[in-house]
Amino acid sequence: MSDSQFWIILIVILTVGGLLYLASGFIYVHKGYMAVIEKDGKFYAVKPRGLYFFLPMRARRVGMYKIREYEDIATLNGKTIVVRYNIKDYKTFHYSGREVTYLLEVLKKKQPNLVFKDLEKLLPTLGIEIISIKEEN
Repeated sequence: MSDSQFWIILIVILTVGGLLYLASGFIYVHKGYMAVIEKDGKFYAVKPRGLYFFLPMRARRVGMYKIREYEDIATLNGKTIVVRYNIKDYKTFHYSGREVTYLLEVLKKKQPNLVFKDLEKLLPTLGIEIISIKEEN
């Protein structure tokens, strides 16, 4: 291998590597979704549909949530509860557990005597808008 071939190969490798590095800085959010973005390991923003560029290796998408109505089934004091909700605050929802079952466990730890009627007041503090709460037997 001649000296000029070495430099050509090195330049090609560095160019391809540089392009791949820059391409890693793009974050795409699909239509009908919201994305939670962290920069340097800390919350940065909630982004709607679109293509975003951040400095490579510094920002990452940590959550992707479909914009729709959700329904979760949870247990409270031995009774089954069906909660229908929309996500209102994606940041709060993402960092508080992302599932109503888990959110109820968190609430039970904060308030050990939690009862069904308290849910309509407490669940919205976790970033969701309640559509309905039903207690099933």
